[in-house]
Amino acid sequence: YLGLPEWENIPFQIGNVFLVTAPNLSCHSITVAVGQGSSTPAQIKGYLYSFSILTGITATLIGTTEPIDLMPSMFNGYGDQILTNLNFATPIPVEAGTAYFVAVGSDQGVDNFVCALSGDAEDATALVRFEPNDWYYVDRKPMVRMNFGFFNSVEEKELATPSKLYPCPAQE
Repeated sequence: YLGLPEWENIPFQIGNVFLVTAPNLSCHSITVAVGQGSSTPAQIKGYLYSFSILTGITATLIGTTEPIDLMPSMFNGYGDQILTNLNFATPIPVEAGTAYFVAVGSDQGVDNFVCALSGDAEDATALVRFEPNDWYYVDRKPMVRMNFGFFNSVEEKELATPSKLYPCPAQE
């Protein structure tokens, strides 16, 4: 997501609205795909808000992660799937039947942190907030997710002993 030039140094948050449907869950972390065009030095952090659009946009901050420094190894090129995890100090309980705005933001503005986008967003589910309180809809899904358990990353592992497939199509 690239904001307008007049917002280049304004703190902002971008994310998605999620409706929690299962009971007894806690948000452990927020995962984000940092997009092309991001730069260093800059920091990002995660935000969790309870959220409602019944009488305009109402968002109540529940928790934030510690800020982390952006590193070039976090930046996604076209087609990459590099995910950066932002952990809460303690998991935050979430309630079934409640909507949450899950966001990642930077105090350095859109000129330094670009959030990768993926696919078309449903109406009123993807938003960007420029401080102090300017909300705008985004028509593509920011790659920002909430995690209900521990998230270590997605990495390829090799088996200690090779597996065998029968029949082997390469030999038959």
